[in-house]
Amino acid sequence: MNDLFNSIGNSVNDGLYKLDKSLHSTIKNTFIDDFIHELQDYLNKSDAMHKLSKLPKDTKLELNEVEEKYVQCYFNHEPYDIPKDMIDFSSKNDNYFRLQLQDDGMYRFVSK
Repeated sequence: MNDLFNSIGNSVNDGLYKLDKSLHSTIKNTFIDDFIHELQDYLNKSDAMHKLSKLPKDTKLELNEVEEKYVQCYFNHEPYDIPKDMIDFSSKNDNYFRLQLQDDGMYRFVSK
């Protein structure tokens, strides 16, 4: 059932993206524009959380890139976006390039 909702969410997100692109110059900096962006952010985070929830708890994700709202990681060559608010950056170390989910729900940098 979650896969069905995830598929619907992706379709809605794609539709919102196309709507935003086609109307952006007209609705820029309006309530509607803000709403579309907030809904897109919510759907993106929900999709990321759904993908992450399917991984075993002890999975170590390889750090790839730090973006504005997410940290992109890989596991078995598949990308995963972890929301920045779920990462404990105080655990960052120049020698640690993997993230692992901890008991408190936060991702921390860990060694190989």
